[in-house]
Formats: sequence, structure tokens, C-alpha cells
Amino acid sequence: GTEVAGALATRLGLAEPPLPWHTDRTPVAGIVGALGEAAGAVSGVARSIVQLAGTDLGELHEEGPAGSGGSSTMPHKRNPVAAVSALGCAKQAPGLVADLLAAMEQEHQRAAGAWHAEWRPFTQLLRVTGAAAHWVRVSLDRVRVDAGGMRANLDRSGGLLLAERVTTELAGAVGRLAAHDAVTACCERARDEDLPLARVLAQDPLVGAHLSTSAIERLLDPAGYVGSAEEFVRRALDAHAGAAGAPDTTDER
Repeated sequence: GTEVAGALATRLGLAEPPLPWHTDRTPVAGIVGALGEAAGAVSGVARSIVQLAGTDLGELHEEGPAGSGGSSTMPHKRNPVAAVSALGCAKQAPGLVADLLAAMEQEHQRAAGAWHAEWRPFTQLLRVTGAAAHWVRVSLDRVRVDAGGMRANLDRSGGLLLAERVTTELAGAVGRLAAHDAVTACCERARDEDLPLARVLAQDPLVGAHLSTSAIERLLDPAGYVGSAEEFVRRALDAHAGAAGAPDTTDER
């Protein structure tokens, strides 16, 4: 028996297991966990696309074939159907993963029931995860970003989004507490009276005495406050390129 197992493993190019693993479901659980993780990653990307494509944000949309994403009743609708399809598939994965992990407890040398309970959810998990990956790829190929819409959303608060940056700049001259109190009071006035924050800050006796109008406008400009975003993008691309070129060391059992 062991000789046959070894010869078969050699013929198939697989690693020969040291022990029979009929009731050792850890290899199956490893695959199941990886599929669940992949589905979760797809779900995160697809959810972001769906939310950013919503009418209230409108920062991107899917540019699909003619008629794609339309509505039977609302002519203005432009639904991100590929991202929605990815979510529809990925959302089925957690329950299937739970079913398969629950089947890991198997008795003696061959389980009665638990092993058989794996067959359908395992097949379905492979299907929904593969379909989710396919649809998120389609969605990403279709996505078009509306930079103007993004900027409009950033400007919607009238500068409140980056108020902390003004506090940090002002703190060097008047101290953290005084800067915080002054900027907070300006934010409350700008919000209550629906005024541009830059104007309110420039008119404030404490803030205006230490920061010019142009300096305040510069601090409240989100285009100048991207932090390490470019560096992180570069690192992500480098890491992806490195992973794509790395040799496959997967243990095929």
C-alpha cells in the first residue's frame, strides 16, 4: 500500500503524506481558509466600489457595455453590476467556510457523515470564490474615477476636514491647548453659520495674528495633505511585483 501511494504521488508530482489523512482534515481546512480569505478580500474591494459609486458620493462608476447597470424604472441609475455580482458571490463564502470547519471532527479511520458533508459546500465554496474573483476583476477593468467628484466631496465641509492641520501649525506659536480651543471655536461658528472655515479662521484674533489667509487656505487644501500615500502605493506595487516573480513553494499534498 505505501509503495503504491509513493508511486502515485511521484507520478502526479505531489508530496507523499507521511500518514493516511482520511480523518485529518487540516489540509482541507487550509484550502477552505484560503478561499474564505480570498472571498473576504474581494468583498472589501467590491464594497468600496459599490459605496463610492453611490449617488450620494459619485466618485467613480463602472463603464460597462451598453445598457449595463441600468434600471427598469429609474433612467438615471448607473449600477456597478460587476461589483454587486462580486459581493453576491463573496457573501456566500463565510457560511460555507463555517460548514466545512464544523465537519473537521471525524471519528476513527473514516468518518460517517462528516466527510460526506464536505462535498457540496466545498464545491460551492470553490464556485462562489472563483466567481467573486472573476467579477471583481471585471469591475476593476470597468471602473472610471471622477476626480472632480472626489474633490467636490472633500470641499463639501468647507474646510472642516483638515481643521486639525491648522491646530498643529498654530500650536507651535501659541501652544497646543490654546490652538485647539481657538480652532474648535472657529469650526463651530463655520458649521453653525454655514461659512467657509478659512474666512472664519482668518478673522479670529488669535489665529489671524499668527497665520495669513494664504497660509490658512494652503493648510485646508486636501491636495497638499496626501501624507505617505504615494510611498505606500509604490511599496504595494513593489511587493506585488516581488510576489508575482517569487517561486511557488506551495506544499502540494
